[in-house]
Amino acid sequence: MNYLMITLLIGLLVALHEFGHVLAAKLARIPVARFSIGIGPRLIGFTRGNTDYCLSAIPFGGYVMPGLDPLLFERLSAGKRILFAVGGPAANLFGAYLSLVWLNMLYQVDFLSAVLISFDDIWQMFLQFLSGLMTIFSQPEAVSGVVGLVAIGGEKFGGSLSGLLNFSILLNINLMILNLLPIPPLDGGKILFTMFEKIWRPIMAWQQRIAIAGWALLLGLMVYATVADISKLMTAGI
Repeated sequence: MNYLMITLLIGLLVALHEFGHVLAAKLARIPVARFSIGIGPRLIGFTRGNTDYCLSAIPFGGYVMPGLDPLLFERLSAGKRILFAVGGPAANLFGAYLSLVWLNMLYQVDFLSAVLISFDDIWQMFLQFLSGLMTIFSQPEAVSGVVGLVAIGGEKFGGSLSGLLNFSILLNINLMILNLLPIPPLDGGKILFTMFEKIWRPIMAWQQRIAIAGWALLLGLMVYATVADISKLMTAGI
């Protein structure tokens, strides 16, 4: 049951990230054709404001489909494209903050104090995670994929509300920082290219090639992390 709850929570937080992009698109007046919770074939949903809000067959994560042709999307102002990219990480930051407020209230802190304390807490956690990024290069064996997150989360966090809130905080901040890395096709890479476009327009001709290389890098890391996770679990006898 713990592992199932952690798996659902991971899917929910990834969907929260994508919903942040939807809200940012609405603010920037960028049409959104579909927001899906889950991936794969569409199961059920409804349409509002020319956007299809739906639940897909594989209830893990989600995606946002802009209602613009890619070429038209690239012609949007830099500010609108940056706002759209920032929406996902911002949603995870907000999710982490709300989880911190709730967690502090579980520890008998009144609401106003919890709101104020959580600002400092989330800043300190952000700095710790930022410094911890170096472990990707110095300790690659410490990198975990989805399998490892479910195993660790189910074992250490899944048995109580406070544990789920702690895991929500950690994962939200992880998603925010990782998505802000300046690597296409991550949100940070899109922001970087949008800024570079203003400085040196010809770099846009390289965007697709660099994005493909970024996808290859990310897929390689995912495969490596998944194989490493399974190996660790088999060694530990889980």
